[in-house]
Amino acid sequence: MKAFKFLLTPLGFFLIVSQTSASGQTNAPALPFIDQLQNNESYTIEIFSSGCFHQSSQKLLIQRKKDVYTATKNKKVVTLSENAIAELRVFEAELTKTRNNHCTSTDIYKVKYKNQVLSHTDGSCTWHGGNKLIRVLFGND
Repeated sequence: MKAFKFLLTPLGFFLIVSQTSASGQTNAPALPFIDQLQNNESYTIEIFSSGCFHQSSQKLLIQRKKDVYTATKNKKVVTLSENAIAELRVFEAELTKTRNNHCTSTDIYKVKYKNQVLSHTDGSCTWHGGNKLIRVLFGND
């Protein structure tokens, strides 16, 4: 069973969907890291990808300074739009979903903020959440 909750953040409303297990326990997700950031704080998103014919790693730095949110990748800094901030929330929520691991390519994601680490391995060859997030934040560079 799904439970819905609206949360008011400094950037507007955010819908939180939590899942109730068969035992009746609700596993409510924590507030997304983008919404936990205080001024002059940051968090990282690390993406490691490997398969038969490739191996790569990327690191994104998400920062908040004077209520302006930015993302940095390979020394390229962009100011985050409302759409980009919303996509970060979606990415984090989707990251924890279990996917089939029947592919020879594997993506490992680590999102780190203070002492919190959200880690997930995706071997589905269908989600490509990191690539989608990078396209939204930085375009097709």
